[in-house]
Amino acid sequence: MNADFEFAITGEHNGDEGRIVEGAKKIVTQAGSIFGGFPFQRYTFLLTFSPKASGGLEHKNSTSLLSDPFRFSKTSGYEGIFGLISHEFFHAWNVKRLHDPALGPFDYRGENYTRLLWFHEGLTDYVDNLIAMKAGVIPWTTVAREWAKRWTDFAERPGRLEQSLEEASFDAWIRFYKPSEFTPNSTVDYYEAGALVGLMMDAQLRIGSHGAKGVEDLFALLWQRHGEKGLTDADIRKAYQDLSGLDPEPFWDAHIRHCGPLDPSPIEAAFGLKFEAKAPWETLPPEDLKDATVARFARSFVGLEFGTSPDVPTIENVIPGSPAFEAGLSYGQEILAVNGWRTALGTEVQQRVADIPAGQEIAFTVVDRGRVKTVAVPVIENPRRSYQILPNVKATEAQKALFSAWTGQPFPKQSPIASGSSSVKP
Repeated sequence: MNADFEFAITGEHNGDEGRIVEGAKKIVTQAGSIFGGFPFQRYTFLLTFSPKASGGLEHKNSTSLLSDPFRFSKTSGYEGIFGLISHEFFHAWNVKRLHDPALGPFDYRGENYTRLLWFHEGLTDYVDNLIAMKAGVIPWTTVAREWAKRWTDFAERPGRLEQSLEEASFDAWIRFYKPSEFTPNSTVDYYEAGALVGLMMDAQLRIGSHGAKGVEDLFALLWQRHGEKGLTDADIRKAYQDLSGLDPEPFWDAHIRHCGPLDPSPIEAAFGLKFEAKAPWETLPPEDLKDATVARFARSFVGLEFGTSPDVPTIENVIPGSPAFEAGLSYGQEILAVNGWRTALGTEVQQRVADIPAGQEIAFTVVDRGRVKTVAVPVIENPRRSYQILPNVKATEAQKALFSAWTGQPFPKQSPIASGSSSVKP
């Protein structure tokens, strides 16, 4: 596993560089253990600090990392940078060497289409957390919250019923990198959805192999068989079948080739966890939850979205099939008033919607392409749910042992905090 590593840091910041480099060493060692060594002799991390910067770009023997310089006043800042390092470093194998032939050598005169971005980016987004957990630089509680939020976001995204992971991969050039106002309703994110599919795939592999094999073994086998010679979807399915003894077609049909809901049951069965869905009123503070009058305000729903920081009450999205959608409300319309009450902000629209119990109607005064009109919209009980990933109190010793082998951490005794989306969605 011999290789030389360098860390070049540019820009002032409030972090501990020794802690960052030490964490990177642990990540590098853990990632290299998956493959039995490194595919290079020298590797360089280029870390640049700049206000509000974030993200990374992998190269064959290096990676360029961007970070906000003021993130390290909290532990989460270090966890975030370690997640980024883990993700980009794993790309030294997955995508820079082990990849769809369409992804290199590139023809820079045109777009290079592939249906495997769910694997190259999505599963990297999954494995980076495994590496970081086993390296001891990110705890299970942080990862559980992240996965729970992603599960919630996917369950709330209308595009999950419109676009498969294969389609999202292929359409990246024309849709992912060129979003429109209808993007949330017609697409999925192959990073986030691919990571959740990786989580389910890992559970399936471990169930089929009786705990012996997982996604890390899948990558090791693919590297052994294909290296830099090129990788196809058929190769991935063959390795999955050889490791698990399972027919890959049902899993691919349900979660990769076609669109639809995710299935937590293999994850629960393999690792002794449970996915718990909470209604909006069930996540209120205990003192509010006890007050039936207050709790009622979290039940109202019409299907309008205004974004996370609305300055004006302009509709950002309307959920397909929702009461607002059926009533004809649409992107770009401005809500002037709700039941005669002036609304200057999207948050005020949300508050006025919450005032009306499910089963009644709301009158929205709307500006639609310069014309003012009033639209009646029925209020229904909020169908949205946020998820928590919790330890199952009935988990067996075998499930607990498999959890520890999977994460490198002890089976959790306490539940992580629930996580849901933060946008304003009355």
